[in-house]
Amino acid sequence: MYRACTVLSDTNITAESLNLNVTSNLTQQNALTSMPEDSITTQANLTLDEIEFQAMEQRLKHFAGNVTETAKSLGLSRSGYYRRLAKYEAQ
Repeated sequence: MYRACTVLSDTNITAESLNLNVTSNLTQQNALTSMPEDSITTQANLTLDEIEFQAMEQRLKHFAGNVTETAKSLGLSRSGYYRRLAKYEAQ
């Protein structure tokens, strides 16, 4: 933040002045909020891995099989998404 204050000539710091990709973040935010609240089973006997796998499956369905968009919405790279998926398939 200090660097932004000293480098920028304007007194207001905006997302554009920091070269932040605001539209990409909004797309991810919309994807998260547009999913039904009860889309992930909330059974007390599920492990964290099972909940994560359910979230990955449901997000993939939400994006109609588009792995790149699914991975982005989960904060993962495409290869990171596939690594996690392989972890669950091995179990």
